[in-house]
Amino acid sequence: MQQQDLMLLSRNYNFLAKTSIRMGLANISFFGLVTWLLWKDTPVVPLWGVKSMATHIMFLSFACGFIFCFAATKSTRAALRTNRIRPLNWHLKSQTMIDQLPRHSLHRAFFVSLMGCFLGILVLFLFHLYQVQQLLLTEFIIFNMIYAAHFAAGAATISVYRAMGDFTIK
Repeated sequence: MQQQDLMLLSRNYNFLAKTSIRMGLANISFFGLVTWLLWKDTPVVPLWGVKSMATHIMFLSFACGFIFCFAATKSTRAALRTNRIRPLNWHLKSQTMIDQLPRHSLHRAFFVSLMGCFLGILVLFLFHLYQVQQLLLTEFIIFNMIYAAHFAAGAATISVYRAMGDFTIK
C-alpha cells in the first residue's frame, strides 16, 4: 500500500474510534439519565415485573440500538460524501455477517435494535442464572452505564463498518 492509502485508511479507523466513543458516551448519558429519572425513588430494582430491570433493559436496548445505528449510519454517509473517510474496497470486505445487513438506514437500524434486544435477553438470562433477583439503585445505575457504553460502541462499530461499504456517494 502507498503512503497516501495508509493515511486514508487510518482516517477510517480514526473516524470509527471517534464515532464509537461518541456514541458510547451519549448512550451512557442517556441510559444514566433515564435510569435515574425512572428509579430515583426506589432503593431496590427488581429483575422481573412491569417496572423492572427486564423491561428497562429490553426497551432501552431496542430504542438505543435503533437511534444510535441510524445516527452512526447517517454520520458515516456524510463523512463519505465529504471525503473525510474512504469507502471500503472489495478486498477489505469479505462477505461478513455485517455485510448482510440491509442497505436502507431504517431497516438496518431495526435489525441492530433487534440485536440489542438479543443482547438484553442474554444479560437477563445471566442475571437469572446467577440468581440475581434485584439490585440496589446505585448498582443498577452503574451496571446500566457500563452496559450502555459497550452496547452503543458495538452498535456504532457495526453501523459504521456497514455504511463504509454502502457506496452511497452521490
